[in-house]
Amino acid sequence: MAGQWKVWASMSAKRHWSGIDCADKMVLDIGADYGATADFFLRQGARLVVAVESNAELAKQLAILATERSGLIALHQHVTSADDFRVLFDTWDPEVVKVDCEGCECALLELEDSWFSRPALYAVETHGPEQAERDGNPFPLASAEALHQFLLLKFQRCGYEVVRDIPHCCGHILYARRRSEG
Repeated sequence: MAGQWKVWASMSAKRHWSGIDCADKMVLDIGADYGATADFFLRQGARLVVAVESNAELAKQLAILATERSGLIALHQHVTSADDFRVLFDTWDPEVVKVDCEGCECALLELEDSWFSRPALYAVETHGPEQAERDGNPFPLASAEALHQFLLLKFQRCGYEVVRDIPHCCGHILYARRRSEG
């Protein structure tokens, strides 16, 4: 069963995150699970992937993968606040941020625009209150659709272009890249 799950997760990583240009970039992978997305980003040429997972069992598997893969750093950390994002951004200075952590994406809305605008590219999978609460994350909004709309506004205000907006079972997957100056 574990092997089947890994095959499915690897296919899911490719389907959901293949629009991310991570070649020679530092990727912050928040909600990394056991590492399928981190592995996918490395195979796509990422220079470094810092993979963050809150679930202790999955984080153990992620740590094992990090011993096997050059360019992968595994962190067992629960991301629930703007402060958590600030520390990760300040420590790692990511060029690409992928967020898939059932509710922690709400904390992106609390980030000051100057912090939010640091990465060049975001890939965010949004979820609703049911998924967030199941994973013990706060969800201060009324619905997944409200989160989606607020993130679209945040991206626009901070100078990002949403290049993909894919509906899925419990929210959306948003790809947004900072607009070029000049």
